[in-house]
Amino acid sequence: MRHARMVLVSLLVLGCQEPLGPGDGLRGHFTDGASQLDASASKVVLTGRCERAEFDPIVLDAQSEFNVTSVVFTRVGLVTHAPERLQMQGHLVGRHLVLTLAVVSSGSLPSFPTIVTLLPGSRDPPICNY
Repeated sequence: MRHARMVLVSLLVLGCQEPLGPGDGLRGHFTDGASQLDASASKVVLTGRCERAEFDPIVLDAQSEFNVTSVVFTRVGLVTHAPERLQMQGHLVGRHLVLTLAVVSSGSLPSFPTIVTLLPGSRDPPICNY
């Protein structure tokens, strides 16, 4: 019975959170199982199977969107010759966080963009098999 009450209280707390809007800082944990974004007041970290990008805190613009470049971007097991950064554009659609990601290297064009849709939640970090 105690477990059922805790679950109910957790669901009520989640259900009472107001959606993020213009001027709000992006906060929370979002995942799709293969990628995870953890946003706090001090930094934002996006992890994938073999990639990790760190961003300064993100504030939503007037359309509840953002466009940021990572301050740190690392890939495990891959040799890179130029410093790379991850360009991340995002917006909220209801509870979904839709991201467009592209790797940017100095002196070259950005990589072909990848679109990822994340939902609130968290899980263990993905494992890199390199």
